Amino acid sequence: MLTKHRSLLFVGALLSGACEPPVTHVPVRTPGAEEASAGTFGLFTLVAGGDGTVALSGQFFEYRGIARERALGALSPTINLLNHQSGEGRCRVVAPEAAPVRAEFQIDLLDAGVLHAFTPWTEQAIGPRRFPDALPEVSGVIYVSAEDRPLPYAPEVEYVLRGDGGSDVGRFEVRVGAPSPLAPEDLLLPPPDAPMEITWGEGDPESDFAHILVAEGDTLVSCITPDTGHLTIPEAVAERLPGGGEMTVTVRRVRSQAFTAPGIPTAELVFIVQRSRSTG
Repeated sequence: MLTKHRSLLFVGALLSGACEPPVTHVPVRTPGAEEASAGTFGLFTLVAGGDGTVALSGQFFEYRGIARERALGALSPTINLLNHQSGEGRCRVVAPEAAPVRAEFQIDLLDAGVLHAFTPWTEQAIGPRRFPDALPEVSGVIYVSAEDRPLPYAPEVEYVLRGDGGSDVGRFEVRVGAPSPLAPEDLLLPPPDAPMEITWGEGDPESDFAHILVAEGDTLVSCITPDTGHLTIPEAVAERLPGGGEMTVTVRRVRSQAFTAPGIPTAELVFIVQRSRSTG
């Protein structure tokens, strides 16, 4: 059963591409009694950059002894960009984090067999790939589309992700519409010493929201806003940027679809169209 999902808590896991802004790592701390949890979840992302292609990545997983957002943070250093930002109009500075503190938790990445990503013109089969042995608490498989056979980006076209079913997760199918494009000439940055107003052309009323990232030096500002085509970052947040250096602004247009699969009561397929522009 598919349910339209309009308020994402977790986006950005396993993103790739040259336009990805710098991010900080989410530490995995010993969870308190109110944080410790267990369950299963699935998150898959389709990411369209500026080259007209779409990359897919994601995973199903079971977690124990750790909250779900912490589990996603352990899987991807980019996940903290949206943690605790589910409200509209929210801007915050993503502060550098302390070194991770290991805790007793376990994340099992689940096998769903071969996945198939479809457009009306193309299909790509994506097999499970062993997760790197970087974290001893995490084991299993993830899914990443082949770089030499990318899916084409087609605005407003429905993309389909289908799973054959594997040893842990049964057969499933989910669909999500591609967001409208972001033209590079529409992404405008503010002049020096002016209010931090960012525009990206016409908004997309079908988007769940827009995610705006402003990076300068080691400082990163992250904002969630309705996709209206413009955002003024509050002065109290903008003044935290160092000023005087090269600044990179990334706009992400986000649509999502919640779904279920046998063995997975909650999962999300997220489609992100993104563009970046730098000063200097």
